[in-house]
Amino acid sequence: MKLKGQHDTQNTILIFCLTISLLAVSCFSAGAAESGATSPADSLMAPGERFSDNNDGTVTDRKTGLMWLKNGRPTFGAMTWEDTYAYCSNLKFADHDDWYLPSRKDWASIIDTQNENPALVQPNPFENIVVYLNYWARDDSKLSRLHGYTLNLYRGKTGLSKKTVPAFPWPVRRAIALADNQTDILPAVRDGMFLRDQLKSRHVLLRFRDANDLDTLDWKLQLSPAVAGVRYLQAINRSQKVQQRLRNKLDALFERVQVLLDMRKPMDKIIVEVYSDRDELKAARNVSILTDSAKETGFYDNERRIIGISLSSVTTQVLGYHIALAVIDGNVSVRQPRKVANIMAMYVDQSLR
Repeated sequence: MKLKGQHDTQNTILIFCLTISLLAVSCFSAGAAESGATSPADSLMAPGERFSDNNDGTVTDRKTGLMWLKNGRPTFGAMTWEDTYAYCSNLKFADHDDWYLPSRKDWASIIDTQNENPALVQPNPFENIVVYLNYWARDDSKLSRLHGYTLNLYRGKTGLSKKTVPAFPWPVRRAIALADNQTDILPAVRDGMFLRDQLKSRHVLLRFRDANDLDTLDWKLQLSPAVAGVRYLQAINRSQKVQQRLRNKLDALFERVQVLLDMRKPMDKIIVEVYSDRDELKAARNVSILTDSAKETGFYDNERRIIGISLSSVTTQVLGYHIALAVIDGNVSVRQPRKVANIMAMYVDQSLR
């Protein structure tokens, strides 16, 4: 015989379990939709047309615009997250030096869980795929930056691991050459928004469309002697070419932000992508991956560590604000709450006026 109280308790437990199950299914479905993962059937390309072997040790995914190393095991052994991140960022291969550690979004674009050993979209030309150990993704855990996401390519499962646990790298980069008829590609590669050229400074990788973008940005970034410092101010004034002048301005601004925040930890180059106006910027931001914070004048994508700015509204203060978000993100072991990071970035903004 069951008492009424026991019966109510059992019903409560049953309802709770059903609710948790429904939430889990909902979250999984939302995550799959957000990841952008597709199966071969979802693509308009015929089998075998999606991946292009470039015959230089690289493979271009014509659906996403990403270029991967053909060799899925580029290092002799597995490494910690930090070593893996540094390996990808410093890699120079096939005349490219802008490789990076893939994000979960990047991984999702080539994983097909209907396959296994490996769980990749088929057919593909990749070689030496590791299935007995994990690969690293560049994403930090939302709970702690001491943990990172890993991918196991035997069945395509994602997990969390301490960053000191060894796993393999598989470098990726944004491809320059895409199929003429390709339109279903990732942010900043769409027709009319493709940033074809790059200008590298000590701290910044600037992506822009043409020389007019450089001229406009050079004119917009006016650095006071207090911001530039004596060394950079002299270099800026001596520069005859706009490219060299911009390099010095970007590096001076970056280092000034580091001083204002008292955060001077060595970092990989931050990427700054230039858009012509706010509408173009907004379109890029809306399809950007996990944009952590944004203003109408720019955004900072914390997953890919990319800054987007609009030439129509950029100023030294605006760019400094977003550089501050990137510096904060690159110097702390535990990601700061959005409000805290924004307050610190606003301090930089005000200090640059």
